Amino acid sequence: MYRRVALAGLLAAGLATLAHSMAVSVEMMGVWKLNTAKTKYKGAPAPKQMTVTYTLDGNGWRYEATGLSAAGEPLRMAYTYTKDGTEIPTEGFPWCDTIVIDRGAMREGSATLKRHGAVVGQNTRSLSADLKTLIIQGSVTPPEGETVTYMEVYDKQ
Repeated sequence: MYRRVALAGLLAAGLATLAHSMAVSVEMMGVWKLNTAKTKYKGAPAPKQMTVTYTLDGNGWRYEATGLSAAGEPLRMAYTYTKDGTEIPTEGFPWCDTIVIDRGAMREGSATLKRHGAVVGQNTRSLSADLKTLIIQGSVTPPEGETVTYMEVYDKQ
């Protein structure tokens, strides 16, 4: 009898942890539009427009962004997050080819940006308490060498 109660307690604790992790992650899911009036870039021009979509994908989530660069050229970037601390290949990012995410299932997380295995940047992601604003801020050093700092503000659609 004691074993069943202990096993049930462990199972309940594990499910509660999983449910909390997924619930926080689910809050970020959906479509986010770049608020160009609040977005700031230093060292490079900000995109003219950007729409980011987060969708649940297997044991993690998928990030897909489409928009227009400052020069009006189409942008498309993507990656799929499954586990903290692993190098994730990116698609279409101009300044990095992999990303390593920490606390990917939380309202606040961080990422290390890499190019050819070398760290080229860091950023943080935070979701507002009212779940309507997503802020991604950080810095990255493109191949040209001048560091770019940015604060991107997205509004939930």
